[in-house]
Amino acid sequence: MKRLYLLLIFGSIISVSFGQVSFSFPNDSGAPIYAPTGSGTNCPSNAIFNQPPVNFNNAMQSDEGIVDSHQWKSAENFSGLTEEIGGITFWGVMSDGQTTNCYTPGPQDFRIEFFQDQNSSIGALVQTFNVTVTPVETGDTILATLPVLRYDVTFPSSFSLSNGWVLVYKKNPTNYPCVFSWLNTAQGDSKFAASLNGSPMMYFTFGNLAFCLTGTSSVPLADWALAFSLLLISGFIIVRYRMKRA
Repeated sequence: MKRLYLLLIFGSIISVSFGQVSFSFPNDSGAPIYAPTGSGTNCPSNAIFNQPPVNFNNAMQSDEGIVDSHQWKSAENFSGLTEEIGGITFWGVMSDGQTTNCYTPGPQDFRIEFFQDQNSSIGALVQTFNVTVTPVETGDTILATLPVLRYDVTFPSSFSLSNGWVLVYKKNPTNYPCVFSWLNTAQGDSKFAASLNGSPMMYFTFGNLAFCLTGTSSVPLADWALAFSLLLISGFIIVRYRMKRA
């Protein structure tokens, strides 16, 4: 009962802070839960950290743009890596901060920052990447109108960071009123961080953001591609053998 009481109080605080934005935690807001149906919500096969969108029902704004006087930038934590980080995949939606889809296919600019973990908080900055990425629609939607977008990024250089935080936000220098919100997931340790209007990071313990980190190894070939390659090689060997016998 005490936990429920605290959630209700905290939910009220967050509701006020986020204004009327539909995409805001906590997850007990009564929003319907969506189980992903498309393969576009799976982590890449060379992922070294997996936190894909599972039973998502919300998203957290992470954009330079300002909606209803609010500018949110969001971060998630990760741990247990034994390989170098070579890229990231994350999921989100583009909206007016409410339920109106404003996504236009094409490239988008993001800033991705990695930080050390310092006692379960964000520590020193380790790496910064400014990237341009064209998202793809996964075939899933949220609130029936907003397509879930997948962003696959390969970094120009890899780096080591076994435990840390990643901050992902879309650049929006003109304050275009169509902002990126980072999709949530039921998978994870129920902890994320967010900054409101440039304030120091606040830490929340009731949600997760969907992303995967990928290693430096290439994505394995699909079974059909591997079989086709073997068939071509076999055919080449047979042809060469017959030419020598002729």
